[in-house]
Amino acid sequence: MADKGLLTGELQQRYYRYKRLLEENNFSMPTKKIMFGVRMTVMVSLVIFSISNAVTGMAVQKTETECIWDGFFVATQPLNKYFEENEGIKHGMMILSSALIDSILFIFTIRYILWGKSWRPLIWFVSFYLTRTLIQSVFIMKFPDDNLWDYPGIPSITVTYLRTTDFFYSGHVGVMVFCALENRHEGNRLLMYLSTFTAFFEFFVLLVLRAHYAVDMFAGIVFAHYFWIISGWVSPYLDRWGGYKDSQADYNKLQL
Repeated sequence: MADKGLLTGELQQRYYRYKRLLEENNFSMPTKKIMFGVRMTVMVSLVIFSISNAVTGMAVQKTETECIWDGFFVATQPLNKYFEENEGIKHGMMILSSALIDSILFIFTIRYILWGKSWRPLIWFVSFYLTRTLIQSVFIMKFPDDNLWDYPGIPSITVTYLRTTDFFYSGHVGVMVFCALENRHEGNRLLMYLSTFTAFFEFFVLLVLRAHYAVDMFAGIVFAHYFWIISGWVSPYLDRWGGYKDSQADYNKLQL
């Protein structure tokens, strides 16, 4: 009754349509209830972990070593010098790139918790970041010379500004590639374009500020795409168990 008092006409119809689809997507079967609980638990845990890691750097490699050469650093030396001399512009660029990543991941998290119909993203996150962590535990790269990465004045919930050596491969470029692929798969063209732009923008920022080597970003793109393909092979078996025979039909109708 309260709903009817607040909403009328087209808004009321849209509200009940969204409500029905939300209930159908998450609570119409025991297995869907389980999957909703898993999505909620995992994504909220990832958000908490990401914020904690951005502040403390607890899960990133910090050991330093010697020896490496990057031709992209040589080619972008004038840009590196420019941002060294123009700290305000540098910090503005860092804040913008981090804000884009935070916003895209926030939107993805909310949409996936409420409307997710596949284990594919969860499989991707586990495989992509677990492999990254394992590589970094046995492969350490020298901290780049002329590094300009520092705290820009505004915190990020997903990007750490600490001095770390978690270089190979780039998680931030990789996760934006994942968001671009996932949004393309779901028909969200605006978010696909925004994620693609952010991936390339973050590539540029990390390169000219010497926060990553070029090989880290290229590898992040390749690994992100590879694990997205692999997760697409594995997820249908779990999705069928969850009762999602058509994993996108209703979701695409919403055009959120």
